[in-house]
Amino acid sequence: MEYYSWMIHVLQLIIAQASGSEVDCTQMATSGNCNFYSECVEKHVPCGEDGYALHYAGKYCNKFGDESSCFNEAGQKWINDVRICLEVFLLRNSTAYRHNGTCEELHKEGFSSHPRCYLQSGFCKVMLGSFQNLLCLGKVFELSDFLSLAAIKQVYDTLQECLMYVLLSLN
Repeated sequence: MEYYSWMIHVLQLIIAQASGSEVDCTQMATSGNCNFYSECVEKHVPCGEDGYALHYAGKYCNKFGDESSCFNEAGQKWINDVRICLEVFLLRNSTAYRHNGTCEELHKEGFSSHPRCYLQSGFCKVMLGSFQNLLCLGKVFELSDFLSLAAIKQVYDTLQECLMYVLLSLN
């Protein structure tokens, strides 16, 4: 019986590849496609509606897309750059994603990448330098998602670096 299950699985893979329906997670991540979270991350590390991929990362990826016209041109570029950075990080660097880890591991690794991706994409200059972009951030984020220790830490780490940016720019 195991032999038949194995053969069915192999046939399904062959059919999926032949029909082109196999999801290209690398292409999705490198283009910042929000479906990366549901079609790739959630399938590698299934955590459900309350997990990192669907409840947080995918939700905010889509919310930023929905509100992108609110941001100025630099803000829109920042959104795209952050999407790519966060998704490529999970694809290439996340042990949980690459080795079907636990939901807790994925959550921890995902959140740890946020400050780095925000900062590398120019958060301090683009967001703090534009009142319009700050107002738009307020439209995207939900306060209830920032009550966890992990969320508070990512905000703290990001703003700490921005304080250095502001102090250095005053000189």
